[in-house]
Amino acid sequence: MQKRADIVQLKERLKDISDALLVPGDFHPALALAINEYASILFELTNINSESNEQRKDIFTHTGKAIGPFWAAACVREVLRTQRFCRGIYEAVKDCLVKQTTKPIQVIYAGTGPLAALAIPTMMQFRPDQVQFTLLEINPVSYKKLQQLLTILDLNVYVKEFVLADAATWKVTDTADIVVSETMNGGLRNEPQIAIMLNLASQLPGNTILIPEEITVALAALRKENEPLFLKELGRFNKESYREIIAGSSADEWFFQEVVYEPDQEIVSKLVLTTNITVYKSNKLNYNDCSLTLPYSVKGDFSQAKTLRFAYKLGEQTGFNVYAG
Repeated sequence: MQKRADIVQLKERLKDISDALLVPGDFHPALALAINEYASILFELTNINSESNEQRKDIFTHTGKAIGPFWAAACVREVLRTQRFCRGIYEAVKDCLVKQTTKPIQVIYAGTGPLAALAIPTMMQFRPDQVQFTLLEINPVSYKKLQQLLTILDLNVYVKEFVLADAATWKVTDTADIVVSETMNGGLRNEPQIAIMLNLASQLPGNTILIPEEITVALAALRKENEPLFLKELGRFNKESYREIIAGSSADEWFFQEVVYEPDQEIVSKLVLTTNITVYKSNKLNYNDCSLTLPYSVKGDFSQAKTLRFAYKLGEQTGFNVYAG
């Protein structure tokens, strides 16, 4: 059991860490140290353990893979990824508070993992009467650890509701000002990011802020100097495109337009998918900034292909499937 004095000291350290995370700009000397300390504190309090089979176990759904507690927690160690998402959420809440001061800003955070690491820095900057979080998690192990963590840190006052559910099918119970989900992989493969955002966007007002604001996946050729040559945009997922998908889909299945690429010469370079993310306003993750934006190889020999067709699909192999013609 943590003593009250220890909790106060921990929260003071988390406030200092959040201050370092939220500094404007890119990398700065205190950032990596702050991220490392942040991860160490949260890992220790939740007993995140890479040797635990229970914590490494993924959950597979009809819209993609929900990664296990250890893998979800490990993401916090990515410096720019954690910085940009934490700062994006903080800035979005700050912007909302300019317009709304009489009641708390409501944030739905879908796919928290065991740490809700993207939310805690914002909790450190505002009062509970200014911001409230609805925390959604599908994995029972992560869900339990998250509740334990926020209880230890005395942060439950910032939680409107804990929800154990699949965010891709969960029915929204109240309105929200901001929706956050960082449940993705490079090339939007495997994980249910798009299904989650579509489900939540379909139930919320059009002025709800979605974080990330935009995810763009493109086809590129990886040249010898390891720099991608842009060939074709495959998908630009943002509030507008979500609305278009929702309007063109049935109630139980999302429909995605097929994208056709016709090479103007023989394909001799390695084909990859690139991912660019606008978290919120100027907070962006571009090529090679983190694991989410590393190039992902398109498997297959397309040297003789006259046409490539790309179709985004949900399921056991969520992501962009390619068909050669």
